[in-house]
Amino acid sequence: MNASAFAFLERFASRSTAWTEQWMPDAFIFALGGTLVIAGQVIRLIGVQGDGRYAQQMQRFIAGREVVCAPTGAGRHRCSVGDYDLSRVVLFNGGAQSLADAPDVLVDAERRAREARRGLWGG
Repeated sequence: MNASAFAFLERFASRSTAWTEQWMPDAFIFALGGTLVIAGQVIRLIGVQGDGRYAQQMQRFIAGREVVCAPTGAGRHRCSVGDYDLSRVVLFNGGAQSLADAPDVLVDAERRAREARRGLWGG
């Protein structure tokens, strides 16, 4: 994930809504492409699966910013940093793949990463 991709994402990402839990960044680790560990709690992002290759880039993106999450059911969460939906960020930048049951907006973010050959799709 690079700075220009995140800059483009600013125009692409939707604003966050109705979140239920907030954590400060010193309490989190981006463990895998679709998993956060925050204050010892494992948070699986909605619609995302990954192998962790791009975890450091996501950690840099989140660094120094508040993470806000809400459960979506089936053990998954929708999390944001500011106006950025973290599932969309990781998919749009090619840091993971969308799950079969991912919402259309997340499938579209992965499609855009594939077309632009970002992250996993750059090879």
